[in-house]
Parts: sequence; structure tokens; C-alpha cells
Amino acid sequence: MLSGNNQTEVVEKYLDMTFEEASNQQPPILFASFGSAKDPLYNKHHPGKSTLTVITLVNYEWFAPWEKERPLHRGDDYEALKNAFGHQMLQWTLKHFPQLEDKVEHFEVGSPLSNNYYIGSDRGEIYGMDHNKGRFTPEMIAKIRSQSDVPGLFFAGHDVITAGIAGALVGGITCASAILKRRIYAEMLKYKAKLWLKNNFFGVGKTK
Repeated sequence: MLSGNNQTEVVEKYLDMTFEEASNQQPPILFASFGSAKDPLYNKHHPGKSTLTVITLVNYEWFAPWEKERPLHRGDDYEALKNAFGHQMLQWTLKHFPQLEDKVEHFEVGSPLSNNYYIGSDRGEIYGMDHNKGRFTPEMIAKIRSQSDVPGLFFAGHDVITAGIAGALVGGITCASAILKRRIYAEMLKYKAKLWLKNNFFGVGKTK
């Protein structure tokens, strides 16, 4: 979900705000995912329940004053700031999914400091390496690849390709290709074409 057409301008303006200003503003961007909807067995184990994850971006400096504090011991000011951002995110989400308005039973907010603690980030990153322009130069792409200079050491995941689930998936395919010394992606495309031909031509006229 985007808050404007000129996303670069909107994001830069938001990140330049003080944390007091930003915590009372609608975030410039939201990513919402209903993870439970992707699990075919979820309704069987948790009937009548659903989960929703919402992600946005913030300026790390807004939370930096508490980075040396322990989780659950950062104090009321930190909790108030974190929950203020969470409230803005929730309200925007409910604007797009109004049917959820009276169905929220549990609401929990994380911050960049949560990422530092639970997944070992440096400044709250959720997608590993910084994906700036320098990350995608030919020189950097040549350095960051599945096959390392150490015999038997290979790399997979989104840092090999690009951010996100799709990047992690392709990173896994690239790693498998390096280990097996095969062009796995090309083989997959060939197999996909073979299935398409089978289903759309060779299967025509067949009866059950």
C-alpha cells in the first residue's frame, strides 16, 4: 500500500521528520501479508482465527536512544513511541480491510531494535544487505555469488540475488546450480514448457 504517486519524495519527507512528527503521521508505505491464508492446514488447527503481518519503514535514529537497553526493559517512553507507530499502521490497514475492524484480538508491535535482537541486524534491517545502487553494480554482483572461493562453501538466500521471498527462492536455485554444476533454472523453464504442451495440446480430446 502506497500513500502517494511520487514514492521517493513521500518517503524522504517522512524519514526527515522528528519521531514525534512521524509517530502521528500515516506511514508512506505498508506491506501487509496474511500468512495464515497461505497455510492449507491453518484453519484445521486454528478455526476462526487468522494472522496478519504489517511492515513499514522508519528512521533508525528515532529508536537509537534505546539501542543499548535490554528487550522488555526499555521503558515507557520506548513502548509509547513504538505503539504510536503501530497504531498508525493498524489504522491504515483497517482502512483497506474494514471487515477486520472489530476482529483484532491481539496486536503486537516490533521496532528496528526488535530486529537487532531477534535476527541479529545492525540497524533494524529485515532484508539483509543494503539494496542501494552500489549493491547491483557488475563488480559487486561478481563478488556476491553462490560459489565462494572456499572449497565446499556455497551461499543461498536473498543476499545472493535481491531482497524478498522471490529473491531468496532464486538465490536457492542459483546455489543448487552451483553445487550440482547444472543450469537448474533453465531446466525448470524447459520442464514448465513441456508441461504446458502436454496439458494444452497432447491432452486435448481426452476423456476421463
